[in-house]
Amino acid sequence: MFIGLDIGGTKILGALFDENGVSKKKEKRKTKASEGLEVVQKEIFKTIDNLLAGIKIKEIEAIGIGIPGLVDREGTITFSPNLPFRNYELAKILEKRYKVPVFIGNDVNVATVGEWMFGSGKGKKNVLGVFVGTGIGGGIIIENELYIGKNGAAGEIGHINLDPNGPFCGCGSRGCLESLASKTAIQKEIETRIYRGEESLILKSLKENGILKSGPLRDAYLKKDVVVVEAVSKAAENLGRGLASLANIFNPEVIVLGGGVMVELGKELLPIVTREFDRFAMIDIAKNTEIKMAKLGDDAGIIGALALAKEEMAKKPKSKLGE
Repeated sequence: MFIGLDIGGTKILGALFDENGVSKKKEKRKTKASEGLEVVQKEIFKTIDNLLAGIKIKEIEAIGIGIPGLVDREGTITFSPNLPFRNYELAKILEKRYKVPVFIGNDVNVATVGEWMFGSGKGKKNVLGVFVGTGIGGGIIIENELYIGKNGAAGEIGHINLDPNGPFCGCGSRGCLESLASKTAIQKEIETRIYRGEESLILKSLKENGILKSGPLRDAYLKKDVVVVEAVSKAAENLGRGLASLANIFNPEVIVLGGGVMVELGKELLPIVTREFDRFAMIDIAKNTEIKMAKLGDDAGIIGALALAKEEMAKKPKSKLGE
């Protein structure tokens, strides 16, 4: 059996899986990130302990974990933007406590591995996973291997540059894909147009929540709110162009699109993304690259963590998936 954990800034999701990848038990807890490292660590322990209730530890083959941020090949979290982790040796800590192998990866890389093994990338050797939410992250599978680069930072797809004079990005640069196609980019575009005097159905939700929520965004889009439709369509066009650049470099068999924006509006946006992709990708690459929606949904993190653990256990000693 395996344990998969998806550790985020606000919650920890965990699941106990059998050998066939069937979930036998799930656990959900608050991360409590604002309370510091020791508290978060205790919540991780409690999540695993609850999943192990009634199970002998010798029945567990490995634990897989997805977490936002940079993770090195040994399972040390060098940096996490939403968690109090800096050079935190989580894999070693958990291995010492539970006496089973622990494999940790960046959450988007882990989700990509999940889609490759169990979702829309199943059966393919070369896969790009692109997840569009507050930011844009990606994972890269090359010839059945997750590519993580020298220090685990590969896959920062959101920071390829499309327009050096474009809007500022959170990374400090300008015109990154993330600043042009993420939910944050959509929100800024909508707010700018509202500030200029245009009306939009999304205004009430923005005032109530302070941030753009994917559900209200979908509702306004389907009601053909002009400001929302044009802002979202613009983001989808930029996404398609960015994917074309990536495909020209990596020549994947399939690009899998996930994340909150695509979960809510993927059906509507996919034709726009594909149109722009076909315009800017090289002809042979465009003809031979599928663009598909992710299948795993909210379980992408825990299923990806399972996939990470299974893949690593199948290739002892530890290798390229240790990010």
